[in-house]
Amino acid sequence: MQTIVIGHRNPDMDSICAAVAYAELKRLSGQANVIPARAGNTNARIDFVLGKFGVEAPLLINDLSPRVSDVMEPRVISVRGDSPVYDALQLIDKKRLRGLPVVDDRNRCLGLLSTFMVSHHLFPPREEASSARLVTASLADIVTTFGGALVSGSLSGEPEEQLLMVGAMAQDSFGPRLKKLRDRKVILFVGDRPHIQEMAIAARVHAIIVTGGLPVDEEIRAAARAADVTMISSPHDTATSVLLARGAVRVGRMIESDYRSFQPDTLLEEARQLAAQSAAFIFPVIDDHGTLVGILSKSDFLKEIPRQLILVDHNELAQAVRGADKVPIVEILDHHKLGGFASDTPILFWNNPVGSTSSIVTMCYQQLGIPIPPSIAGLLMAGLVSDTLNLTSPTTTPADADILNRLS
Repeated sequence: MQTIVIGHRNPDMDSICAAVAYAELKRLSGQANVIPARAGNTNARIDFVLGKFGVEAPLLINDLSPRVSDVMEPRVISVRGDSPVYDALQLIDKKRLRGLPVVDDRNRCLGLLSTFMVSHHLFPPREEASSARLVTASLADIVTTFGGALVSGSLSGEPEEQLLMVGAMAQDSFGPRLKKLRDRKVILFVGDRPHIQEMAIAARVHAIIVTGGLPVDEEIRAAARAADVTMISSPHDTATSVLLARGAVRVGRMIESDYRSFQPDTLLEEARQLAAQSAAFIFPVIDDHGTLVGILSKSDFLKEIPRQLILVDHNELAQAVRGADKVPIVEILDHHKLGGFASDTPILFWNNPVGSTSSIVTMCYQQLGIPIPPSIAGLLMAGLVSDTLNLTSPTTTPADADILNRLS
Protein backbone atom coordinates (compact mmCIF):
# COMPACT_ATOMS: atom_id res chain seq x y z
CA MET A 1 0.00 0.00 0.00
CA GLN A 2 1.39 3.37 -1.04
CA THR A 3 0.76 6.38 1.19
CA ILE A 4 0.89 9.81 -0.43
CA VAL A 5 1.32 12.94 1.71
CA ILE A 6 0.06 15.87 -0.29
CA GLY A 7 -1.06 19.48 0.17
CA HIS A 8 -3.65 21.57 -1.66
CA ARG A 9 -3.72 22.72 -5.26
CA ASN A 10 -1.54 25.74 -6.05
CA PRO A 11 0.78 24.77 -3.18
CA ASP A 12 2.53 27.36 -1.05
CA MET A 13 5.71 27.04 1.03
CA ASP A 14 3.94 25.63 4.09
CA SER A 15 2.07 23.02 2.04
CA ILE A 16 5.23 21.75 0.34
CA CYS A 17 7.44 21.76 3.42
CA ALA A 18 4.81 20.10 5.62
CA ALA A 19 4.27 17.30 3.06
CA VAL A 20 7.99 16.55 2.80
CA ALA A 21 8.56 16.70 6.55
CA TYR A 22 5.54 14.57 7.49
CA ALA A 23 6.39 11.91 4.88
CA GLU A 24 9.89 11.76 6.37
CA LEU A 25 8.41 11.37 9.86
CA LYS A 26 6.32 8.43 8.66
CA ARG A 27 9.42 6.78 7.19
CA LEU A 28 11.46 7.40 10.35
CA SER A 29 8.69 5.85 12.45
CA GLY A 30 8.82 2.65 10.39
CA GLN A 31 6.06 3.09 7.80
CA ALA A 32 7.11 1.90 4.36
CA ASN A 33 6.25 3.24 0.92
CA VAL A 34 5.39 6.81 1.96
CA ILE A 35 6.04 9.55 -0.58
CA PRO A 36 5.56 13.35 -0.42
CA ALA A 37 3.73 14.88 -3.35
CA ARG A 38 2.43 18.22 -4.60
CA ALA A 39 -0.75 19.03 -6.50
CA GLY A 40 0.75 21.94 -8.45
CA ASN A 41 3.94 23.63 -9.51
CA THR A 42 6.49 25.15 -7.14
CA ASN A 43 7.74 28.71 -7.36
CA ALA A 44 11.16 30.37 -7.13
CA ARG A 45 10.96 30.82 -3.34
CA ILE A 46 10.04 27.19 -2.76
CA ASP A 47 12.75 26.00 -5.14
CA PHE A 48 15.30 28.16 -3.28
CA VAL A 49 14.40 26.61 0.08
CA LEU A 50 14.43 23.03 -1.30
CA GLY A 51 17.81 23.67 -2.90
CA LYS A 52 19.26 25.30 0.23
CA PHE A 53 18.48 22.23 2.36
CA GLY A 54 19.29 19.68 -0.36
CA VAL A 55 15.79 18.23 -0.69
CA GLU A 56 14.18 17.21 -3.97
CA ALA A 57 10.83 18.67 -4.92
CA PRO A 58 7.94 16.34 -4.08
CA LEU A 59 6.40 14.28 -6.85
CA LEU A 60 3.95 16.27 -8.99
CA ILE A 61 0.53 14.57 -9.08
CA ASN A 62 -2.30 16.21 -11.00
CA ASP A 63 -4.88 13.44 -10.75
CA LEU A 64 -5.25 10.56 -8.29
CA SER A 65 -8.31 9.01 -9.92
CA PRO A 66 -7.89 5.20 -9.91
CA ARG A 67 -6.57 3.77 -13.16
CA VAL A 68 -6.55 0.34 -14.73
CA SER A 69 -2.89 -0.01 -13.73
CA ASP A 70 -3.95 0.15 -10.06
CA VAL A 71 -5.88 -3.13 -10.16
CA MET A 72 -4.63 -5.03 -13.23
CA GLU A 73 -2.49 -8.14 -12.89
CA PRO A 74 0.97 -7.24 -14.27
CA ARG A 75 2.26 -10.83 -14.17
CA VAL A 76 0.48 -11.99 -17.31
CA ILE A 77 0.21 -15.63 -18.28
CA SER A 78 0.13 -15.63 -22.07
CA VAL A 79 0.78 -17.98 -24.96
CA ARG A 80 2.63 -17.45 -28.22
CA GLY A 81 0.61 -17.46 -31.43
CA ASP A 82 2.89 -20.15 -32.87
CA SER A 83 2.41 -22.50 -29.90
CA PRO A 84 0.35 -25.69 -30.32
CA VAL A 85 -3.14 -25.54 -28.83
CA TYR A 86 -2.21 -28.57 -26.74
CA ASP A 87 0.40 -26.50 -24.87
CA ALA A 88 -2.13 -23.72 -24.32
CA LEU A 89 -4.66 -26.21 -22.94
CA GLN A 90 -2.10 -27.55 -20.49
CA LEU A 91 -1.43 -24.01 -19.31
CA ILE A 92 -5.14 -23.19 -18.99
CA ASP A 93 -5.72 -26.36 -16.99
CA LYS A 94 -2.69 -25.90 -14.74
CA LYS A 95 -3.49 -22.28 -13.89
CA ARG A 96 -7.28 -22.83 -13.90
CA LEU A 97 -7.94 -20.08 -16.42
CA ARG A 98 -10.82 -19.42 -18.79
CA GLY A 99 -8.57 -18.21 -21.55
CA LEU A 100 -5.26 -16.63 -22.42
CA PRO A 101 -3.98 -13.58 -24.26
CA VAL A 102 -2.02 -14.53 -27.37
CA VAL A 103 1.21 -12.67 -28.15
CA ASP A 104 3.89 -12.60 -30.82
CA ASP A 105 7.64 -12.86 -30.30
CA ARG A 106 7.75 -9.18 -29.22
CA ASN A 107 4.99 -9.65 -26.62
CA ARG A 108 2.51 -7.68 -28.69
CA CYS A 109 -1.06 -8.79 -28.14
CA LEU A 110 -2.62 -10.60 -31.11
CA GLY A 111 -5.92 -11.57 -29.50
CA LEU A 112 -7.48 -13.95 -27.03
CA LEU A 113 -7.68 -17.72 -26.87
CA SER A 114 -10.81 -18.86 -25.07
CA THR A 115 -11.78 -22.29 -23.85
CA PHE A 116 -14.87 -21.88 -26.04
CA MET A 117 -12.76 -21.60 -29.20
CA VAL A 118 -10.65 -24.60 -28.21
CA SER A 119 -13.66 -26.76 -27.37
CA HIS A 120 -15.28 -25.80 -30.68
CA HIS A 121 -12.15 -27.00 -32.45
CA LEU A 122 -11.94 -30.26 -30.53
CA PHE A 123 -15.67 -30.96 -30.51
CA PRO A 124 -17.26 -29.36 -33.59
CA PRO A 125 -21.02 -29.54 -34.25
CA ARG A 126 -22.28 -32.74 -35.88
CA GLU A 127 -22.80 -31.02 -39.22
CA GLU A 128 -19.13 -30.02 -39.21
CA ALA A 129 -17.78 -33.29 -37.79
CA SER A 130 -16.01 -34.28 -41.01
CA SER A 131 -13.84 -31.15 -40.78
CA ALA A 132 -12.45 -32.45 -37.50
CA ARG A 133 -10.19 -34.77 -39.50
CA LEU A 134 -8.43 -31.80 -41.11
CA VAL A 135 -5.59 -30.40 -39.07
CA THR A 136 -3.36 -27.52 -40.12
CA ALA A 137 -0.21 -28.28 -38.19
CA SER A 138 3.35 -29.41 -38.67
CA LEU A 139 4.23 -33.07 -38.44
CA ALA A 140 6.79 -32.19 -35.78
CA ASP A 141 4.12 -30.55 -33.60
CA ILE A 142 1.75 -33.49 -34.09
CA VAL A 143 4.37 -35.95 -32.91
CA THR A 144 5.23 -33.76 -29.93
CA THR A 145 1.64 -33.63 -28.69
CA PHE A 146 1.45 -37.38 -28.12
CA GLY A 147 5.11 -37.89 -27.22
CA GLY A 148 5.87 -39.96 -30.32
CA ALA A 149 9.19 -41.14 -31.66
CA LEU A 150 10.49 -41.00 -35.23
CA VAL A 151 10.99 -44.47 -36.73
CA SER A 152 12.07 -43.40 -40.21
CA GLY A 153 11.84 -40.39 -42.48
CA SER A 154 11.81 -36.77 -41.31
CA LEU A 155 9.57 -34.40 -39.38
CA SER A 156 8.68 -31.12 -41.03
CA GLY A 157 8.30 -28.10 -38.79
CA GLU A 158 6.12 -26.15 -41.23
CA PRO A 159 2.34 -26.12 -40.62
CA GLU A 160 0.29 -27.55 -43.48
CA GLU A 161 -3.18 -28.97 -43.88
CA GLN A 162 -3.17 -32.67 -43.16
CA LEU A 163 -5.93 -35.25 -42.98
CA LEU A 164 -6.02 -37.62 -40.02
CA MET A 165 -7.17 -41.10 -40.96
CA VAL A 166 -7.61 -44.23 -38.84
CA GLY A 167 -6.82 -47.59 -40.42
CA ALA A 168 -9.49 -49.55 -38.58
CA MET A 169 -11.40 -51.07 -41.52
CA ALA A 170 -10.83 -54.20 -43.58
CA GLN A 171 -8.36 -54.15 -46.47
CA ASP A 172 -11.14 -54.33 -49.08
CA SER A 173 -12.72 -51.17 -47.65
CA PHE A 174 -9.49 -49.38 -46.84
CA GLY A 175 -7.99 -49.47 -50.34
CA PRO A 176 -10.81 -47.68 -52.20
CA ARG A 177 -11.17 -45.11 -49.45
CA LEU A 178 -7.47 -44.35 -49.54
CA LYS A 179 -7.62 -43.81 -53.31
CA LYS A 180 -10.22 -41.08 -52.84
CA LEU A 181 -7.75 -39.20 -50.67
CA ARG A 182 -4.78 -39.32 -53.01
CA ASP A 183 -4.75 -35.53 -53.33
CA ARG A 184 -4.56 -35.08 -49.56
CA LYS A 185 -1.64 -35.23 -47.19
CA VAL A 186 -2.82 -38.20 -45.18
CA ILE A 187 -1.54 -39.13 -41.74
CA LEU A 188 -2.59 -42.68 -41.02
CA PHE A 189 -3.05 -43.96 -37.46
CA VAL A 190 -2.90 -47.72 -37.31
CA GLY A 191 -1.97 -50.51 -34.93
CA ASP A 192 -0.04 -53.71 -35.74
CA ARG A 193 -1.69 -54.29 -39.11
CA PRO A 194 1.15 -54.85 -41.61
CA HIS A 195 -1.14 -55.20 -44.63
CA ILE A 196 -2.78 -51.84 -43.96
CA GLN A 197 0.64 -50.31 -43.41
CA GLU A 198 1.87 -51.72 -46.74
CA MET A 199 -1.16 -50.37 -48.60
CA ALA A 200 -0.60 -46.92 -47.10
CA ILE A 201 3.08 -46.99 -48.10
CA ALA A 202 2.15 -48.02 -51.62
CA ALA A 203 -0.28 -45.08 -51.76
CA ARG A 204 2.54 -42.81 -50.51
CA VAL A 205 0.65 -41.28 -47.61
CA HIS A 206 2.44 -38.45 -45.83
CA ALA A 207 3.05 -40.35 -42.61
CA ILE A 208 2.10 -43.51 -40.77
CA ILE A 209 1.72 -43.46 -37.00
CA VAL A 210 1.89 -46.89 -35.44
CA THR A 211 -0.01 -46.68 -32.18
CA GLY A 212 0.17 -48.54 -28.88
CA GLY A 213 3.97 -48.51 -28.83
CA LEU A 214 3.88 -51.55 -31.10
CA PRO A 215 7.00 -52.58 -33.05
CA VAL A 216 7.37 -51.95 -36.77
CA ASP A 217 8.69 -54.77 -38.99
CA GLU A 218 12.01 -54.08 -40.66
CA GLU A 219 10.45 -54.85 -44.05
CA ILE A 220 7.86 -52.14 -43.44
CA ARG A 221 10.56 -49.67 -42.42
CA ALA A 222 12.55 -50.37 -45.54
CA ALA A 223 9.49 -49.96 -47.76
CA ALA A 224 8.63 -46.68 -46.05
CA ARG A 225 12.15 -45.35 -46.55
CA ALA A 226 12.05 -46.33 -50.21
CA ALA A 227 8.69 -44.61 -50.71
CA ASP A 228 9.72 -41.55 -48.66
CA VAL A 229 6.92 -42.15 -46.16
CA THR A 230 7.60 -41.05 -42.60
CA MET A 231 7.04 -43.69 -39.92
CA ILE A 232 6.28 -42.68 -36.34
CA SER A 233 5.63 -44.63 -33.16
CA SER A 234 3.05 -43.47 -30.60
CA PRO A 235 2.99 -44.79 -27.03
CA HIS A 236 -0.79 -44.32 -26.86
CA ASP A 237 -3.67 -46.23 -28.36
CA THR A 238 -5.18 -45.03 -31.62
CA ALA A 239 -8.08 -43.03 -30.16
CA THR A 240 -5.83 -41.17 -27.74
CA SER A 241 -3.17 -40.52 -30.36
CA VAL A 242 -5.69 -38.97 -32.77
CA LEU A 243 -7.23 -36.81 -30.05
CA LEU A 244 -3.84 -35.51 -28.94
CA ALA A 245 -2.74 -34.95 -32.53
CA ARG A 246 -5.60 -32.53 -33.06
CA GLY A 247 -4.07 -30.37 -30.34
CA ALA A 248 -1.10 -29.68 -32.61
CA VAL A 249 -2.95 -26.87 -34.36
CA ARG A 250 -1.23 -23.61 -33.56
CA VAL A 251 -2.94 -21.10 -31.34
CA GLY A 252 -2.83 -18.37 -33.97
CA ARG A 253 -5.43 -20.19 -36.04
CA MET A 254 -8.17 -19.89 -33.44
CA ILE A 255 -7.63 -16.58 -31.65
CA GLU A 256 -10.35 -14.00 -31.23
CA SER A 257 -8.88 -10.88 -32.80
CA ASP A 258 -11.94 -8.73 -32.02
CA TYR A 259 -11.47 -8.05 -28.33
CA ARG A 260 -11.76 -5.23 -25.82
CA SER A 261 -8.50 -3.91 -24.39
CA PHE A 262 -7.50 -1.06 -22.11
CA GLN A 263 -4.42 1.07 -21.57
CA PRO A 264 -2.75 1.26 -18.13
CA ASP A 265 -3.83 4.87 -17.60
CA THR A 266 -7.49 4.31 -18.57
CA LEU A 267 -9.71 5.60 -15.79
CA LEU A 268 -10.97 2.68 -13.75
CA GLU A 269 -14.54 3.94 -13.74
CA GLU A 270 -14.51 4.21 -17.53
CA ALA A 271 -13.07 0.72 -17.84
CA ARG A 272 -15.69 -0.63 -15.41
CA GLN A 273 -18.54 0.70 -17.54
CA LEU A 274 -17.11 -0.72 -20.76
CA ALA A 275 -16.36 -4.09 -19.15
CA ALA A 276 -19.90 -4.32 -17.79
CA GLN A 277 -21.23 -4.10 -21.35
CA SER A 278 -18.91 -6.85 -22.61
CA ALA A 279 -19.35 -10.61 -22.47
CA ALA A 280 -15.57 -11.07 -22.41
CA PHE A 281 -13.92 -12.73 -19.43
CA ILE A 282 -10.54 -10.98 -19.56
CA PHE A 283 -9.28 -7.72 -21.00
CA PRO A 284 -5.67 -7.29 -22.15
CA VAL A 285 -3.93 -4.12 -20.96
CA ILE A 286 -1.76 -2.76 -23.73
CA ASP A 287 0.68 0.15 -23.83
CA ASP A 288 1.14 2.66 -26.65
CA HIS A 289 3.39 0.23 -28.54
CA GLY A 290 0.85 -2.61 -28.48
CA THR A 291 2.85 -4.51 -25.88
CA LEU A 292 0.92 -6.60 -23.39
CA VAL A 293 1.66 -5.16 -19.93
CA GLY A 294 -1.18 -6.57 -17.85
CA ILE A 295 -4.48 -8.40 -17.76
CA LEU A 296 -7.75 -7.21 -16.27
CA SER A 297 -10.65 -9.43 -15.24
CA LYS A 298 -14.06 -8.34 -14.01
CA SER A 299 -13.22 -9.49 -10.51
CA ASP A 300 -10.28 -7.04 -10.46
CA PHE A 301 -12.76 -4.17 -10.23
CA LEU A 302 -13.50 -5.34 -6.70
CA LYS A 303 -9.90 -4.90 -5.59
CA GLU A 304 -8.91 -2.26 -3.10
CA ILE A 305 -6.98 0.63 -4.62
CA PRO A 306 -3.39 0.21 -3.37
CA ARG A 307 -3.07 3.87 -2.44
CA GLN A 308 -4.11 6.10 0.45
CA LEU A 309 -3.76 9.78 1.20
CA ILE A 310 -2.64 12.03 4.01
CA LEU A 311 -3.78 15.61 3.44
CA VAL A 312 -1.73 18.47 4.87
CA ASP A 313 -2.53 22.20 5.05
CA HIS A 314 -6.17 21.76 3.95
CA ASN A 315 -9.25 19.70 4.73
CA GLU A 316 -11.59 20.52 1.84
CA LEU A 317 -11.95 18.20 -1.15
CA ALA A 318 -12.54 21.25 -3.33
CA GLN A 319 -8.91 22.23 -2.68
CA ALA A 320 -7.54 18.70 -2.90
CA VAL A 321 -5.82 17.07 -5.85
CA ARG A 322 -8.23 15.78 -8.48
CA GLY A 323 -9.44 12.26 -7.67
CA ALA A 324 -8.83 12.56 -3.92
CA ASP A 325 -12.49 11.71 -3.31
CA LYS A 326 -11.93 8.28 -4.91
CA VAL A 327 -8.96 7.31 -2.71
CA PRO A 328 -9.04 6.52 1.03
CA ILE A 329 -7.94 9.53 3.12
CA VAL A 330 -6.41 8.23 6.35
CA GLU A 331 -5.05 11.40 8.00
CA ILE A 332 -5.45 15.17 7.84
CA LEU A 333 -3.14 17.77 9.41
CA ASP A 334 -4.38 21.34 9.06
CA HIS A 335 -4.60 24.74 10.75
CA HIS A 336 -7.48 26.22 8.75
CA LYS A 337 -11.24 26.24 9.33
CA LEU A 338 -13.17 23.02 8.93
CA GLY A 339 -14.34 22.53 5.37
CA GLY A 340 -17.18 20.06 5.84
CA PHE A 341 -15.01 17.02 5.27
CA ALA A 342 -16.66 13.66 5.96
CA SER A 343 -15.26 10.11 5.96
CA ASP A 344 -16.73 6.61 6.08
CA THR A 345 -14.29 5.47 8.76
CA PRO A 346 -12.54 7.19 11.70
CA ILE A 347 -9.30 8.88 10.70
CA LEU A 348 -6.55 10.84 12.44
CA PHE A 349 -7.62 14.49 12.07
CA TRP A 350 -5.39 17.06 13.77
CA ASN A 351 -6.78 20.53 13.31
CA ASN A 352 -4.83 23.02 15.43
CA PRO A 353 -5.29 26.84 15.41
CA VAL A 354 -1.59 27.63 15.04
CA GLY A 355 0.13 29.70 12.39
CA SER A 356 1.22 26.92 10.03
CA THR A 357 0.90 23.24 9.28
CA SER A 358 4.68 23.05 9.63
CA SER A 359 4.12 23.87 13.32
CA ILE A 360 1.77 20.87 13.64
CA VAL A 361 4.24 18.56 11.90
CA THR A 362 6.96 19.70 14.32
CA MET A 363 4.66 18.80 17.22
CA CYS A 364 4.22 15.35 15.69
CA TYR A 365 7.99 14.79 15.78
CA GLN A 366 8.05 15.94 19.40
CA GLN A 367 5.15 13.67 20.41
CA LEU A 368 6.84 10.61 18.93
CA GLY A 369 10.24 11.58 20.37
CA ILE A 370 11.89 11.38 16.96
CA PRO A 371 14.79 13.81 16.38
CA ILE A 372 14.23 16.13 13.44
CA PRO A 373 16.96 15.84 10.76
CA PRO A 374 18.62 19.22 10.13
CA SER A 375 17.41 19.45 6.52
CA ILE A 376 13.83 18.76 7.63
CA ALA A 377 14.13 21.31 10.44
CA GLY A 378 15.17 23.86 7.82
CA LEU A 379 12.12 23.10 5.70
CA LEU A 380 9.78 23.32 8.67
CA MET A 381 11.29 26.71 9.62
CA ALA A 382 10.73 27.95 6.08
CA GLY A 383 7.10 26.77 6.09
CA LEU A 384 6.45 28.36 9.47
CA VAL A 385 8.17 31.67 8.65
CA SER A 386 6.37 31.89 5.30
CA ASP A 387 2.86 31.18 6.62
CA THR A 388 3.19 33.44 9.70
CA LEU A 389 4.98 36.24 7.82
CA ASN A 390 7.94 35.75 10.15
CA LEU A 391 5.64 35.55 13.22
CA THR A 392 3.79 38.79 12.37
CA SER A 393 0.50 37.48 10.95
CA PRO A 394 -2.70 37.64 13.06
CA THR A 395 -2.83 33.83 13.10
CA THR A 396 0.55 33.52 14.84
CA THR A 397 0.47 31.97 18.31
CA PRO A 398 3.04 31.75 21.13
CA ALA A 399 3.39 28.08 20.22
CA ASP A 400 4.67 29.07 16.75
CA ALA A 401 7.39 31.26 18.27
CA ASP A 402 8.45 28.51 20.63
CA ILE A 403 8.51 25.96 17.79
CA LEU A 404 10.58 28.28 15.59
CA ASN A 405 13.18 28.62 18.35
CA ARG A 406 13.33 24.83 18.75
CA LEU A 407 13.72 24.32 14.99
CA SER A 408 16.49 26.89 14.72
